[in-house]
Amino acid sequence: MAAIKIPDALKSDVPQTMWGRILAATPVVMAVVATALAGLSSSEMTRAQYRRSLAAQQQSKAGDQWAFFQAKRLRGSMQRSTLDLLQSTVEVRPLDAAGLEKLGADPKTLAALQQGQLPDLGPAPATDASVKAALEALDSSKSEAEITPFIVRVKDSALDEALRMAKDRAQAFDAASEPIN
Repeated sequence: MAAIKIPDALKSDVPQTMWGRILAATPVVMAVVATALAGLSSSEMTRAQYRRSLAAQQQSKAGDQWAFFQAKRLRGSMQRSTLDLLQSTVEVRPLDAAGLEKLGADPKTLAALQQGQLPDLGPAPATDASVKAALEALDSSKSEAEITPFIVRVKDSALDEALRMAKDRAQAFDAASEPIN
């Protein structure tokens, strides 16, 4: 690094006492301190922007999850009310076995349709107690404040396992109740 030479004219303006040297060095020291503080400020600003961005992402994710939950709950309510409405207004007639046989339905399916029973899938697999308690809290239409303690207790692994079992059971039901036409 090249040495910096101070012009003689400037040297002669500053007294060569201890106080003069301090006054001459002060701008240099202040420039170094200002540069260091600017660097620290920049890194703090970068961290702050990262945290704000992360918070916005988490808030968006929470909003999406809440909207999904509400949509599922609304869909379930609509399905229940539609079923209630249909049961109270529609005339139910017995199925015509001869007409179903023409469609090529197997005897097991015909028997299930005539008896009005869903296919037997056997007993439901055992669910983790924390997942079961959270589902019961959701089904009872409790407030969010009442549901939250149950949901917090559910471990991710237990939730993943319950979702996998529910998906497997739904697929088994779909296979057992596929259309006859």
